[in-house]
Amino acid sequence: MRFLHVAGLGALLGLTACTSSGSDVSFSDSGPTSMSASDISTALGGKTFAYEGGGLKGTIIYAADGSSLYTEDGKGNGTGKWRSKDGQLCQSFDPADFLPSGRPETCSAFQRSGTGYAAGPLVLTDISG
Repeated sequence: MRFLHVAGLGALLGLTACTSSGSDVSFSDSGPTSMSASDISTALGGKTFAYEGGGLKGTIIYAADGSSLYTEDGKGNGTGKWRSKDGQLCQSFDPADFLPSGRPETCSAFQRSGTGYAAGPLVLTDISG
């Protein structure tokens, strides 16, 4: 698995704990739809995403084993863990140079709409290729 630059994601995903729904995200199609835990795992597992929202931007790899590797633009790289539950994406982040205490697990509303996904204030775009 290749490691991509996703440094500020820890801080960005920390923001998802502050938002219990994807209402901050607007889509051009018929609107966001909730997903089951299995659907979320299938959508994310083994794939790489660009993320943006809440003033943060970067990339993240959601490994099928529940680990993640991220690079936040302008900040650096980090690691974490993820899991899905019905309608939510739960994530925690390990300590990193730019995130000395890490981030405990937080869960955010996860929705699909058109070609993207929303996790709290974040928009995730699949760039797996």
